[in-house]
Amino acid sequence: MKRLSSPSPLLKYSDHVLEDGRELYDQVAKLGIEGIVAKRQQSTYQQKRSSDWLKIKALQRTEAVIGGYTQPRGGRPFFGALVIGLYREGRLHYIAHTGGGFNSRTLSDVYKLLQPLRTKVCPFSVKPQTNEPVEWVEPELVCEVKFSEWTNDERLRHPIFQGLRQDKRPVECTFERKLPSRAIVDGSSNTAMIEKRPKGASSKTLSPDDFLKKKLEGEVLLNTGKQTLSLTNLHKVYWPHEGITKGQLLQYYYRISPYILPYLKNRPLILKRYPDGIEKPAFHQHSLKEPPSFVRTFQRLLETGSPVIHPVCNK
Repeated sequence: MKRLSSPSPLLKYSDHVLEDGRELYDQVAKLGIEGIVAKRQQSTYQQKRSSDWLKIKALQRTEAVIGGYTQPRGGRPFFGALVIGLYREGRLHYIAHTGGGFNSRTLSDVYKLLQPLRTKVCPFSVKPQTNEPVEWVEPELVCEVKFSEWTNDERLRHPIFQGLRQDKRPVECTFERKLPSRAIVDGSSNTAMIEKRPKGASSKTLSPDDFLKKKLEGEVLLNTGKQTLSLTNLHKVYWPHEGITKGQLLQYYYRISPYILPYLKNRPLILKRYPDGIEKPAFHQHSLKEPPSFVRTFQRLLETGSPVIHPVCNK
């Protein structure tokens, strides 16, 4: 191989990072970069595969709606891949096929659950091209997948099935707003909590005083002076017998925040969510996929190498 006499504008040689590999990995995962390469410090540079060199991918996760499945190839039983999508403004958009991550038992279990949902109508807004004949299903089941990255045309790269999510409703599986990398790095964006709203939708911007006094319904924007937060579905009833809504719960939290926040300071948090009210099934949300720039986080890695991002109370 010809040795370069001077640095090439096409190549960028990265510095070695010693002893701070976890911090580097956390930052890479936060920016959505594919991953890092780790090298044993005493090893040599060799033109062959070696256990002294490791490629550590920063995998991402998402929940998606199952809209169909393809016929299996070869000796594989039941189905080849799930055809999955996410909602945007009430319409289901295709994002991937996922055929990896199954064993014989999960193939059988998922196949049985899909049979009563079979339909001749494609549930996606635009009928996707499939690599094998497809059976469409009613979009009622949610699965979780891990993947390496989003493509420019909003597709998942290398999606791997992780399991079904009975705690998640299909309508909750929506495209998340992506922030530019620079906004994440320097914290320059204060709008991370504001999602894109459909045309014609409007929201009132309230001060903290108005927020505490008004009856909250629909969607409002809360201006705290430092950030503007989008609060949605405020009319939703969480306690049906008492008639207490999501808006009233948020007002209560705001009032008691001076008393509870000192006890939560610098603690990683897990959220217990009741999407359909206090009497319906709940689930624990361990990870924030795209935390706002003003929220401090603590990240840990599972045995699979997947990151879990906890919000940290930094009041």
